[in-house]
Amino acid sequence: LGITDEKQLDALEIAAVLHDTGKVAVPDAILHKPGPLTPAEFDRMKVHAPFGADIMKAINFPYPVEPIVRHHHECWDGSGYPDGLRGEEIPFGARILSVVDCYDALTSDRQYRPRRTRQDAVQMLMDRRGTSYDPGVVDEFVKIVDRLEEQEAAAQIQLGSSPDETRLKPEQLAMISATTAEEREFNELHRELSRAPTVAAAADVLFRHLRRVVPATTLALYLPKHETNELKVVACLGAGASTIEGMCVHVGQRISGWAFAEKQVVLNSDATLELGPVARTFSTPLRYTLAVPLVSSGQAIAVVVLFGTDLFKTDHQRMAETAITLFQPSLSANPSSDAKQPPHDDGTTQAKSKVH
Repeated sequence: LGITDEKQLDALEIAAVLHDTGKVAVPDAILHKPGPLTPAEFDRMKVHAPFGADIMKAINFPYPVEPIVRHHHECWDGSGYPDGLRGEEIPFGARILSVVDCYDALTSDRQYRPRRTRQDAVQMLMDRRGTSYDPGVVDEFVKIVDRLEEQEAAAQIQLGSSPDETRLKPEQLAMISATTAEEREFNELHRELSRAPTVAAAADVLFRHLRRVVPATTLALYLPKHETNELKVVACLGAGASTIEGMCVHVGQRISGWAFAEKQVVLNSDATLELGPVARTFSTPLRYTLAVPLVSSGQAIAVVVLFGTDLFKTDHQRMAETAITLFQPSLSANPSSDAKQPPHDDGTTQAKSKVH
């Protein structure tokens, strides 16, 4: 491709090995999810590019590794991330890396699909030529892919270290620490849910673990009463639980009924729209809601609503969706007599989101 500058070549070589280092800030539940990511999960996945660039910057390489790592998911047509660069605005090294990274990903086994053939991978690159990828880079790569396959060998790159190296910033270390804690929490949640004998016991386990990572004051589990076209709160924990448990809501009405009918997440809607003025009278006032429907075989089978005093962030939504996905098998294994559920599918929570 005409690059002869040694520093550029060194930067590209290092970036090729370390471009996904930022995935230390992405939970394993997202990295290894067998199905499609929710919008909130994909938003969290996107942080790996700028976070990886920050790590490269902290290492202080003597050549420009950081821009390649930051921009290796930009697209030629401007539809990529994190900065929406287009065309030649994208660093040349990042344009090269994105093509090779795509080919490598397609020809490798993944949690959610088997590897593609070399012919399929090349065809996909050609299909995305001029939209996702620099046309010139794709054309040159396709010309030499046979030779590259023959010459493939693992490059051994020795990285020196020094006690005077620039260290990661506290907020970056905090994100890594939080990711580790989140994974530990969800691993424990999964183990405890498998031992819960009833839906109510499983809901208690879910709330106990969720409140450690999400600012939820109250959790309410709604199951459908098909004979009356209502949802009934069959389990409630936290502030105001004795008042909320047993409450019924018509499908399509209030927050829970809308989330159930539309199979969409509702983020930060006013809690009084669900509970009425009583929401503000509990020992801890309930101000905001995060409602997550559980969907199986295309049908909503339940809704979990979290109530809190403070606004829920999109990261809280993502963690709640992950935890509630882990909860769903408990619901299917211990169905309520009121809930005539459809056959259980792969257990994933498939929901769009709506911000109020």
